[in-house]
Amino acid sequence: MCEFYGRRPPPLQTGKRLSRIFAFGANGPAASTEPILKPNSDKEALKTEDSEAKREVERAKLEAQTAKASEALAQRKLADAEAALRRAKEEAGRATTEAKQAKAEAQGARDSEAAVKHKLADAEVAKAKAEQACHSGDATRPGLGGRLRRWLGRPGTPNH
Repeated sequence: MCEFYGRRPPPLQTGKRLSRIFAFGANGPAASTEPILKPNSDKEALKTEDSEAKREVERAKLEAQTAKASEALAQRKLADAEAALRRAKEEAGRATTEAKQAKAEAQGARDSEAAVKHKLADAEVAKAKAEQACHSGDATRPGLGGRLRRWLGRPGTPNH
């Protein structure tokens, strides 16, 4: 963060500046023939400088605390984002595993369906052959009554 971002720059140190102006006069060191004027007291200038330095130290401390808090917040946000990313990756892995399992189950169901259709077709072919054998066998093979009459030598007349 920029040193003065969002606030005013520190005030000029007027105590030093005024003491230089009074020491050299308004036109510089060579032009002055008047006696050198001093500020009210050197103690006041030192107190002003000390208080400004203390304010700067307090500002620096406050900025350091703010920076630490901001860094801690950023660290928490980063940790939260990393945890969310890890959870998303785990969920994606589970979803991929479930999709593969569902795909395998679907393939097994298709294979089972094909096997059932093949068995059904075989059964229909066997049924057709059996029906054909039954119908063709009626004409060539006599029933039990016909065979008994032939064996016993009786004519093939029904019961009258």
